[in-house]
Amino acid sequence: MPLTLAAVLNDMHYSLGAWSDNQAFALQAMTNFSNDNDLIAYLQANRNNPQITGNLSANFPPWALQALGDQVGASAAYLNTELAPIIVEAAAQGWDSAHLTNAIQQTPYWQSHNNQQLSWQTLSPAERSAQVDKIQAQMANDVTAMYGPGLTFVNGMDISFAGLRSSAEYIASGGETYDVWRFQANQTAQNIPNTPAAQQVMSAQKAAGAQAVNVSTLTQQMGDTWRQWVGDQYPPPADLAAQAAKVSMNQMSMADFINNAKSTAAQLYPNKPANLDYATWVQQPKSVISGTLELPSVKDSDLLLQSFIRPGSTMNLGDLKLAAMQDPRRDATMEQRQQSTQAATQILSTWGFAPGPGL
Repeated sequence: MPLTLAAVLNDMHYSLGAWSDNQAFALQAMTNFSNDNDLIAYLQANRNNPQITGNLSANFPPWALQALGDQVGASAAYLNTELAPIIVEAAAQGWDSAHLTNAIQQTPYWQSHNNQQLSWQTLSPAERSAQVDKIQAQMANDVTAMYGPGLTFVNGMDISFAGLRSSAEYIASGGETYDVWRFQANQTAQNIPNTPAAQQVMSAQKAAGAQAVNVSTLTQQMGDTWRQWVGDQYPPPADLAAQAAKVSMNQMSMADFINNAKSTAAQLYPNKPANLDYATWVQQPKSVISGTLELPSVKDSDLLLQSFIRPGSTMNLGDLKLAAMQDPRRDATMEQRQQSTQAATQILSTWGFAPGPGL
């Protein structure tokens, strides 16, 4: 049988260390070669011949991405990531969707990206642009309300059209949430005299009791931010209320506090990707534990979770599931009780004490 397009591209990747932009050769190889070994040997023998290999590229050829989309569906969106060899192999060998999904979800790439970052990969250019347009329009309205008209670059924050476009794309692609951006933008505006944001702060400070309420609310928000990045195992700084008061009075910035939380998380969890918050990082392992043990929720102190996230751990989600299946708590699950009941019934049936086929 002639090779499939996926098989040809897979062989190119492993034989040449890069994808080939030579579509004509790929189509010819599908007819001329009947097995992978012959094609691999041919590519290795001619790897320095540009007439054979074409233009080698680290990026997946656009024409091939479109062609393979019919075979692997939405997963084709990840062909320009490090998941490409797995997806092409899946198409070449005819994996089913469950096999492919399991394979890519075990990779460091998948586990180090949040859901927003992953879904962004699957959007078309038009869909991405539409999402960025929507966020940028909201930003423009908020910036005018915070800074007033006419300002474009203040205190290190670019609020020009191009600056807002860049920030909107970063948010749409999952780099941060809109609430974090708006909070930081508002804090910057409050430090500039006579801006609407600064005037609002002055008005709030004049109102009786407003300052205490603001600090209390801000303390809660900062505590939530700390737990998002560091988790429940390590409490926020003891002087959190004092820091909140300083942020409220523009004596320090929320960005400084967030950076401190990120730095603390990096020291505690060297395995965690730097730009991924703790809550997102542990979402998948918590889901594996709760699903296997039929738990409504999983605490940060759970020993299985701690084994997964501890420094130096080499466990993947598959290893974690196996460990959960050995956990004593599994004896209390509905699935395990049903299996035990079934086994007991079979034994009694074998001994003639109960109806049934026996063992």
